[in-house]
Amino acid sequence: MVLFAATAGLFLLSSGLQTALIFLQQSGGRLTAWWGPHAFSIYNAITLIPWAAFVLSYLALQFTQHPSLPWESLWIQVIGGILISFGVSLGLWVAILMGPAELNGLRHFAPESREERVTTGPFQWLKNPMYTGYFLVLLGIALWMSSLFDLAIALESLLLLNGFQARIENRGLNYHH
Repeated sequence: MVLFAATAGLFLLSSGLQTALIFLQQSGGRLTAWWGPHAFSIYNAITLIPWAAFVLSYLALQFTQHPSLPWESLWIQVIGGILISFGVSLGLWVAILMGPAELNGLRHFAPESREERVTTGPFQWLKNPMYTGYFLVLLGIALWMSSLFDLAIALESLLLLNGFQARIENRGLNYHH
């Protein structure tokens, strides 16, 4: 239970820190004012550390005993595997379409970067397909492993990334085609 709480806390810390830093940068370029031309690199280093800690904690969590979901069956596991595959595919599609710098918020640090919302590929149907891909992977793992802990982390992802962080990150984007 302690490792689960630590993992959920690291997710909250990681998402909250990244969201706060993006908000500060959007509010008059504060990070650029503080850190100059290295702002994007420093932002990446600061946000990478807690996200890496979350991933390591989440991986360690997979080797502990979890409370099981109330509906355990082979079909649920198959659905979980499909969700994992779909989520990974969606994430890779977005990563290829946008590239690592754009995925990580370059537009908030580079005034010449586009302010138009991407409307091709999976963005035709979803506002935040990368975060949706993360959620699908985490939900798929929860179903595959029949884990209540993993389900809680998946729902935390949906709430924090899709529900909160994306709203801050997408402020100022032009949503016209």
